[in-house]
Amino acid sequence: QGTSSSPLRRTCRTTTMTHEELTEDVGQVPVIDIGVLLKLLRTIDDDQSHFDRARLNPQEAACLTQIAGSYAKWGHFHIVNHGVPEDLIQAFREHTTSFFDLPVEEKKLVKRNASNSRGYFNDEFTKQKADWKEGIDIGAQDGSLEGTSEIDGFNQ
Repeated sequence: QGTSSSPLRRTCRTTTMTHEELTEDVGQVPVIDIGVLLKLLRTIDDDQSHFDRARLNPQEAACLTQIAGSYAKWGHFHIVNHGVPEDLIQAFREHTTSFFDLPVEEKKLVKRNASNSRGYFNDEFTKQKADWKEGIDIGAQDGSLEGTSEIDGFNQ
């Protein structure tokens, strides 16, 4: 997000789209309760890499249908009843806000590069146009944030 003086934030507030274009078929981001899927996942053995969709109960099947439909139409959705503690979510928000409020020069100290795809970025393109976003890619190896992935690199 950057600070209010960030060129990225100013750019994100400026748009050439009309109000009609912005509101056309926007509706509401789908909210999906995945609690039934968490119960399902707890019943799958660690060595079982898939499940039989034909054996799903109606609620589980409906949840998967909702996810597929939301992803196809929107590309994303908001999940609830996911089991992540609220205090952990709040700490994550605070830490990400603190990071993205840093000056760009400081964030670039952990910029991803040709040999490490994990880190800060603000230079992605879609259809040869700069995206209006900045982000940070991090990952876990075998449940730990320490270590290096042969493919992705390491957390900076």
